[in-house]
Amino acid sequence: FEDEADVAIAQLSNRTTAATNTSRRRLDPVGGQVIVMKKSSDGGKTWGGFQVISGAHSGYGSAKCIYDTKRNQLVTQFMRYPSGESSNTKGALLFQRVSKDGGKTWGGKRDLTSILAPCNHEGNPPGTGGGTRVQTPSGRLIFGGMAYHGARCIWYSDDGGWTYKCT
Repeated sequence: FEDEADVAIAQLSNRTTAATNTSRRRLDPVGGQVIVMKKSSDGGKTWGGFQVISGAHSGYGSAKCIYDTKRNQLVTQFMRYPSGESSNTKGALLFQRVSKDGGKTWGGKRDLTSILAPCNHEGNPPGTGGGTRVQTPSGRLIFGGMAYHGARCIWYSDDGGWTYKCT
């Protein structure tokens, strides 16, 4: 990946690892800012399986993923910035996609923006940030992010990402 600061890693099994990132066209074979995923089945020595998971439009960023060990699914959340810039979050949308087969196929892109409305600050939804997702022993998925001007929020799901509550 070209922007290592934005890489999110999820351990799928003993040897299989998935990584998501924002492709900005220089190193990966896509145009514009899209969310991409690669996988390694040898503990991270080599990477392959490149795929775009956000859709073809540009302006995506801030991808984060977590492997839900209770439900055996990979949950990825990412932003779409109308301005094309992650520093301007006005009107941004927060999406989620889920894979139940280790990233081979993906469910539809789901807009979480209105669900996370309690986290909005001055009309700006929270962006996902590095290191801000964890799963508790009970299976709760916890995400965290920061909106415009540093407003922080945590959202969590007890049902694998179908519903969320905000703090």
